[in-house]
Amino acid sequence: MKNVFLLLLAIIVLLNCSPHGDPLDKAEAFIEIKRYENAVEQAEVVIMQDPKNERAHFIKGKAYLLNGETVKAENEFDIAILLETRMKEKVANIYYHYGLGRIDHNFSKAEDMFQKAVEKNPPFGSKISDQLIERWFSRMDISPEIPETAFKYLQLAIGFCPPEKTTNQKEKLSERLMKKSMERKEKEFIKSSAMLAFMAFQFNPLKKEEVTSHLLNLGCHAMDVQKDYELGSEILQAIIEETDKSIEENDQFYFYYHLKTKEPKELKIKQAEDFMLTFPNSNYIEDVLFQVVQYHAYHLNYDKALFYLEKLQSDFPATRYKDQLSKIEEEIRQVRKG
Repeated sequence: MKNVFLLLLAIIVLLNCSPHGDPLDKAEAFIEIKRYENAVEQAEVVIMQDPKNERAHFIKGKAYLLNGETVKAENEFDIAILLETRMKEKVANIYYHYGLGRIDHNFSKAEDMFQKAVEKNPPFGSKISDQLIERWFSRMDISPEIPETAFKYLQLAIGFCPPEKTTNQKEKLSERLMKKSMERKEKEFIKSSAMLAFMAFQFNPLKKEEVTSHLLNLGCHAMDVQKDYELGSEILQAIIEETDKSIEENDQFYFYYHLKTKEPKELKIKQAEDFMLTFPNSNYIEDVLFQVVQYHAYHLNYDKALFYLEKLQSDFPATRYKDQLSKIEEEIRQVRKG
């Protein structure tokens, strides 16, 4: 705060105590305190005396741009560049920073400014791409949520990358997104972890196998650990729609997507039976058999419940559901006695 005060004080002294000072220094000072029309007037004083003064045209254009008069700004910038080609970088830099200042509340305006920066100085595309990506990651690190505009933002960054560097930029971006996704999972931010993984795949489809495996684990984790069956199902459904439809042939996916339920009564019995036929050697057969026993016991189909109960005990003598099965069996016997 103290530094800002001293800066403003210095500007006021410059403007009020140096009536015969350099008009362009005054113009720069006016820009600092957002008095853009006064800055234009000071620049015009120099242009009247020296029409080929590139700095005067540049400062005039800068004042116009910051005042929202983009057409007038571009005219002045073009004159500055025509007078001195080295002004291209300064003009591109102005457009770049102007765009950054508006990207959060006026995306299309920011995109337009970045485009102008590249038009004035094509090599600036790499800087825009790199800086947008770094800016996005730095902001993401302080928030557990991933904004809906995240992919659009990163697409913009890739769009300004020079064609010869685009593939490499996408691959690096995809790696960083996957790394962040893993970190989010460790912190139990499952939804945002999944979003980052899907984005990683979109920027580099060659990561399909890695991303699909990670997303499958996220969906299962959401159900097993967080007991969030809705989120888990959404993630698994998105795998089918966005990354790998063949995942439906995976027994783990089939079990969690079709058979993992909060309550026994919710089990899709036909799909459970299909699972046992399709994946007879699956590690989830024991779980499915137990779910089937619960389902039939809940719906009072005691003969079927006992049939699958005995099959479970026979196929898995050391089943981890031993206590639950004994309880179900005893309840059925009590009901039948009654």
